[in-house]
Amino acid sequence: MKSSNVITTLFCLVLLFVFNAKAQRAVTPDYKYEVGAKINDMTLTQGGTMVVATNDGLVGIKPGTDDLLFNFTEYGKVKPEELNFIPNAPYVVVGQTGFGGVITKKAVIDYMSGKVLFTTQSNGWKMITTCDVMMPQNKLVVTGQRRAKDQYANAVAIYDLNTGEQDSYIKLRGSEIVTGRPLLLDDGLILPTAKNLKKININTGAEEWKSIYGYI
Repeated sequence: MKSSNVITTLFCLVLLFVFNAKAQRAVTPDYKYEVGAKINDMTLTQGGTMVVATNDGLVGIKPGTDDLLFNFTEYGKVKPEELNFIPNAPYVVVGQTGFGGVITKKAVIDYMSGKVLFTTQSNGWKMITTCDVMMPQNKLVVTGQRRAKDQYANAVAIYDLNTGEQDSYIKLRGSEIVTGRPLLLDDGLILPTAKNLKKININTGAEEWKSIYGYI
């Protein structure tokens, strides 16, 4: 009887050990990520990447991996309203405004590869008027004011989002600014400005036509 009781007791202890081990495994996460700051928002993207806005910046997490996909801290704290996820494309646009509501910072991040494709600072922009991802061309069209190197000119530029490289750069005349979303065509770019609607050849920068508002 004593031998039988000992065997029964050992069997129960083994079962208890197994159950405890399973319970511990059930509550232990497979992956743990240190984002380094308070989390303000989390978005699960169409591509499966989790984009996390924190007090230090923007973090990308790809499920099933051990490390952060990206950790964008150049702009500091990122608020949920400063993020624009482009539908049916792997891009998130980060936008921050300065004094008087002027857009001074824009960045485009490929949340699938983790690559930062565009920032205003690294591409010579002082202020941004428009910043639009063009699909299916996979281009970024940016308009605004350049920095001192370009005499603070108003300009428009097109970037290839496959590489992040600049495709075209065109200076606008005088104080002319773009007032709406540009239209990218195969052979040019249509720009709505405060004075007119014009078509520009993206290869030469030549103005092909313009129409004054109120007239055909």
